[in-house]
Amino acid sequence: MSKSPYENLRFRIHNLPMEVPLLKEFAELRKHEELKTVIVNNDKLLRYCIYMFDPKSELIKEVSQLKERKAKALNLAGFKKNKDGTFEKDAELILNGMSDDIDEHKQVIDEVQKVTFCMLTKVYNDRKFREWQTLHEELDENIQIRMSKIVDKGDKATVEAIQKKGQLREQAKAIHLEIDALEKEIFGEHEDLKEHALVIRFSSPETYVSAFAGQDTED
Repeated sequence: MSKSPYENLRFRIHNLPMEVPLLKEFAELRKHEELKTVIVNNDKLLRYCIYMFDPKSELIKEVSQLKERKAKALNLAGFKKNKDGTFEKDAELILNGMSDDIDEHKQVIDEVQKVTFCMLTKVYNDRKFREWQTLHEELDENIQIRMSKIVDKGDKATVEAIQKKGQLREQAKAIHLEIDALEKEIFGEHEDLKEHALVIRFSSPETYVSAFAGQDTED
């Protein structure tokens, strides 16, 4: 018997009937409130995320072009196509992003973003994403210290303070490199989700940190 190309997925969905609710089937998914949807079909969207983000998904290996990979993942997830070859409305928004009528589709876009972001960061890259967050915190502290004004008294303490700032500057360069490397590992080609992470991080750091408190899942 030939092996299924998706048998190594973390969540074995490929041979799971479409009518089986994934949040009921998988306890690991069920614990994330962000994965519950109201507007977009919950199971189709979760299936799409699994095919797109699972490191062992054959789609990542076989389909290099992001939009083509999205289309195949949508098809595998059960989203239907219209007679003209386009996907149903929600799937088209996932495939092509924002539409001209942003207000009409805002709720769908927000819901898709919430679920895809949670799947990519909390489910599939939890530890790496926590490290990314920690490095940003370290960089913030580094910059705050370097921004403090040195009062030049012409003594040994002044010289040491200047030298310390130089050392911190070199540390900051190293932190930037680590952040860049982690962003490539976590987000890859998904620039929209990386931008979303940065928006949340810099708009409300306290909320951002608390959102990931108490979570610990395997990468």
